[in-house]
Amino acid sequence: MKVADLFPTTEEKTAFELYSLSRISDSSGCYCLANAAGDILYIGQAVSIRQRLVQHFDSEKRMALTRFGRCSTAWWRAEDPARLNALERGWLESVRLRDGELPPLNRVSAPI
Repeated sequence: MKVADLFPTTEEKTAFELYSLSRISDSSGCYCLANAAGDILYIGQAVSIRQRLVQHFDSEKRMALTRFGRCSTAWWRAEDPARLNALERGWLESVRLRDGELPPLNRVSAPI
């Protein structure tokens, strides 16, 4: 599934590189890691999107090779902390219904 197919839509995007991630405005919300073509590789939520994306950059997830390639962009939508679970579950369920499985890096056997 492509990031563009998510509802509600993402609002922001940046390159998945440390320089870009450390300079985004901080907020709570849900985010996606995607390849250059916009295929969703991971969906998550965070009280601090900037801090969480930097943590992902410092993890093996940055270099994990999936059948869709590697993470190259980060997309997110700011959201009230009380609604994070619902938004993340909605996005994950949309991917599962459309693709028949969770995003590659959300699976239990995925590298973390």
